[in-house]
Amino acid sequence: MSNIAALEKILQLRNEEKNRALLEQKKAVDHFEKVAQKLYKQLKTKEEAESKLNEYVKSEVIAKIREQTLYIDMLKRQINALEREVQIARKNMEKKRQIVTEKHVELKKIEKMIEKRKEQEKNLSAQLEMKQMDEISLNRFIRAE
Repeated sequence: MSNIAALEKILQLRNEEKNRALLEQKKAVDHFEKVAQKLYKQLKTKEEAESKLNEYVKSEVIAKIREQTLYIDMLKRQINALEREVQIARKNMEKKRQIVTEKHVELKKIEKMIEKRKEQEKNLSAQLEMKQMDEISLNRFIRAE
């Protein structure tokens, strides 16, 4: 029985580890979504700036074209940085998800071990009970003779 209690304690600890891993995964997903949202906004801003640049090109306002081109270049650099950040956040999120999956598998293994041990103890108890019943029957038979 103490063997099962030890396994249940391990199960409890592993469950806590899994819950911590789930929280870490949630944080990673939130961070990814935040960075991806920033990237989306920057891409949208760049698209609007390029549209404005096209208007300036049509109206042939050189100063505005130069200004808008510099602005678009700055946006491109920011977008590149955000794309790298999104990539890092995605990898981190995937890593956290993998950890949660591993913790879940580990939990299932321990649960299965506990289940098997309980079944073994149940079978052992049933065998012991059968032995005792056989001894009682044998004693009654001997007394009856």
